[in-house]
Amino acid sequence: MSPTGVAIDGKGYLWVIGVTVHGEHGDQFKPHAVQYDRLDGRPVTSLDIQLKSTVFPDQEPAIGVDLQTSKIIVAVYNEIWLFLPSGSLNQSFVFREVSDVLYLTADNGNIFVTHYKGVSAYDHSGHHLFSFDGNANERGDGQTLFATGICMGTLGNIIVGNSGYSRVDMFTSRGEFVRTVVKIDGGPGAIALGPDGQLVVTHGDAEVTIISWENGVSVR
Repeated sequence: MSPTGVAIDGKGYLWVIGVTVHGEHGDQFKPHAVQYDRLDGRPVTSLDIQLKSTVFPDQEPAIGVDLQTSKIIVAVYNEIWLFLPSGSLNQSFVFREVSDVLYLTADNGNIFVTHYKGVSAYDHSGHHLFSFDGNANERGDGQTLFATGICMGTLGNIIVGNSGYSRVDMFTSRGEFVRTVVKIDGGPGAIALGPDGQLVVTHGDAEVTIISWENGVSVR
């Protein structure tokens, strides 16, 4: 498996998603996700992800965990699967408004996905709630020209990587621009919130920046 994303559930178990290659000529691609034990790193369970469409090499699967509902959420292109912690499928659906999911996060039963047009929110039944690409002004404040990584802030705000302007932006839970959190050289990729509230951002050639919310100072 070639890993493309990771997530940690409420019990501290690591989930890794990626793509496996099949077929006589190595031209068939299938998403695969595995849960690993938090102590010895052994595989515990895997997810059976049955696609409704063909997966191509440039479609990297994304994974996230809704800590409030304990559901494991997987996205590939425009398809979503929700799994129970046991690994059994809870439900699945297809996005009608989005066809290119990049990253995802979840909070209180809602799923937030980034794509080439911005950010879209859905409930666990697949109903589209709202979308946003920022509230732009002449300086570009708030505009998510190319949304990348996404995570939930400690106060319920949405933190989004804005590769178009090489920065990370904060939005309210309804998609209203709040402020720019930090400028990122090379443009942000994946982002996550650390255990003590630090913002962790990947960018450039395998670089990682950790932003302290208390003083706004970044430490590499």
